Amino acid sequence: MILSERLKELRTSHELTQKQVAKVLNIDRSAYSYYETGKSQPTISTLIKLAKIFKISIDDLLLYTPQPQEQSGGKTKMFAFLSEQEQILVMYYRCLSEEQAEELMLKLKSHT
Repeated sequence: MILSERLKELRTSHELTQKQVAKVLNIDRSAYSYYETGKSQPTISTLIKLAKIFKISIDDLLLYTPQPQEQSGGKTKMFAFLSEQEQILVMYYRCLSEEQAEELMLKLKSHT
């Protein structure tokens, strides 16, 4: 599977829109659409963010080979139960460094 197909498969299996993913990547929806159609390629830093968003390794993002159970439609809809705002928040969180995530968690705990 080529990268453009993989990006679309990941996004749709997580029930995200192009607009949501583009927002987290800080690019226009049309720029993200070009990644999915193969008209352009994401930068290395964007690939790292995409891997974090979908919680997979860069290798799995670039060198993906579908497993038989995945081809039969056995995928879990990971974000299906979240609101659009919650989905975006999770994607932003996944793009944070470990230190940034710890700092954010401390800030959130102090406000509860």
